[in-house]
Amino acid sequence: MKENNIYETHVFVCTSGKTCPHKGNVEEIVSLMRKEVFEKGLKGKIRINKSGCLDWCDVAPVMVVYPEQTWYANLDEEKAKKILDGHILGGKPVEELVYKKEVENA
Repeated sequence: MKENNIYETHVFVCTSGKTCPHKGNVEEIVSLMRKEVFEKGLKGKIRINKSGCLDWCDVAPVMVVYPEQTWYANLDEEKAKKILDGHILGGKPVEELVYKKEVENA
């Protein structure tokens, strides 16, 4: 762990705004992830946070995992479990679920 970070992994799940809470069960996703982290004794190393709007409403619900800055979109409980097991607990982004926002050429 880097000396200036409190957590090795920090996860933000959008649970507010006009879209995320209505397109998926974001509260259940947060609850399931927190429970698993707690049960594995990783509460001091991994932090699961609810966040305000992350401005990716078109692909809601979304989450971002730091320090990698990996984004996941169109979440549901099944995808969240795969991300939790593979990335958050396993240390490797779940490539088939990683969302890469297309950048428009200026």
